[in-house]
Amino acid sequence: MKIFYLDLDPLKFNSRAKKILISSNNRGIDTQFIGCSKDKFKFDNGIKVKEFSFYANFPLKLRIIFFWITTTLFMIKEILKEGKPKYIYSNDIYPMLPAYTIKLIFNIDIIYDSHEYWRGHSALKKDSLSYKFWIGYESFLIKKFDEVITVGKEIAKLLKSDHSLKKLPHIIPNIPDTKIKDLRSDYIRERYSLSRDTFIFIYQGSLYKGDSFDKIIGAVENIENCALVVVSHKMERIDEYKRKYKHILEKKIFFHEGVDLDSLAKITSSANCGLTIFENLGESFYYSVPNKMFEYLASSIPQVVSNFPEIERYVVKNGIGVSVDPHNEKEIFTTLLKISTDKGFYNRLKERSFDMRDSFKWENYFDKVFDNF
Repeated sequence: MKIFYLDLDPLKFNSRAKKILISSNNRGIDTQFIGCSKDKFKFDNGIKVKEFSFYANFPLKLRIIFFWITTTLFMIKEILKEGKPKYIYSNDIYPMLPAYTIKLIFNIDIIYDSHEYWRGHSALKKDSLSYKFWIGYESFLIKKFDEVITVGKEIAKLLKSDHSLKKLPHIIPNIPDTKIKDLRSDYIRERYSLSRDTFIFIYQGSLYKGDSFDKIIGAVENIENCALVVVSHKMERIDEYKRKYKHILEKKIFFHEGVDLDSLAKITSSANCGLTIFENLGESFYYSVPNKMFEYLASSIPQVVSNFPEIERYVVKNGIGVSVDPHNEKEIFTTLLKISTDKGFYNRLKERSFDMRDSFKWENYFDKVFDNF
C-alpha cells in the first residue's frame, strides 16, 4: 500500500508528520511526503521526501498557492509514473484542495487530519475575508474526504456538528514516540551551570499572544532557587522577551533554540516540571491537546497547565499535574511555588507521572485508526 502525505509546514520541525510517516513505514506502507521547505529533511529508513524550496520564503498566501500547484502537478506525475496510492493524507487544512483535486482525477481515497478547530482560530478575525474563505473552504472540502482525524474529543464533536459529518472523526492525540521514555539527563543544569537544588521549569513550543507568559516569568522571578527554560524554534517573540527581561536573562530565564524531537526529549527529561500555560485566545486554544503535554508525560515530569477541558482531561483527571487559570497571576505564582517547594506534593505527582507514562501510547492510537481504514 502507498500513501501520499501532504503538508505545507517544514518536515524538520513537524513531530506529528514524522511520527505518522515512521509509523506508516513500520507497517510496510510505501510513504511519500510532499511539502515545502528551504531546509530539506531526509529519513534513514527509505521514506521518500519531496520538499519544494523555491517558494519556501514567500508570503503565506503566495506560498499556499504555489504549494497547491506544485503538489498537484507532482502527484499527477508520480501517479502516471508509479501508479496510484491507496490514500492521500492532508495534514492540516492547506493541502485539502490538492488532495481533493487528485481524488477527482484518479478516484483515490483521501484523509483529512485537522490539528485544530479552525472556526475558533485566533489568527483569523471573524467576519474578515480570510475567515470566511477558510471556513467555507474547510466546510466544503471536509465532506469530500473519506476519513477525518483530529487531536481530541471536543474538536471531533465540533467538527461533526459544524459540518454535518456522517460519523465522528477519529482521534490521534499528539503523543510522542515511546522510544524517548527512558532518557534521563542533566543537560539543562550542565548547559546553564545550575545547582542541584535549583528547581527547573520548562516551557516548550510557541509563545502565544497575551500576558500569561509574563505571569509565568513574574512567578519564577519571585520564587527562590528556581529557573525557567524556554525551548522554541519561533524566535520572533523570544527576542521581545529577551529585551523585556534582560535583568534576569541567563540568571533565572533561559531561552534555548528549537531542536528535533529526540534532542528535545533529552532537554525535557532534565527539567523538574513542564508548563502548558497559555490564555484562551479562541476555541482552537480552549479545546487544544498540545504536544508538549504528552512530551512532559513521556519524560515523567509533573505539569502545570491551563484549566481548559481537553488538557484537564489528560493532566488533572490522571493526577499527573495541576491546572491554573492562565489569567490569574496570583494563582500561577502560588501553584508554581507549591510544586517547587512542597516535596511531598511534587513527588506524588512525579510518581503518578511515571506510572501513567505508558497509558498513552502513540502506537495504540495510530494502529487503532489505521486498522479501520
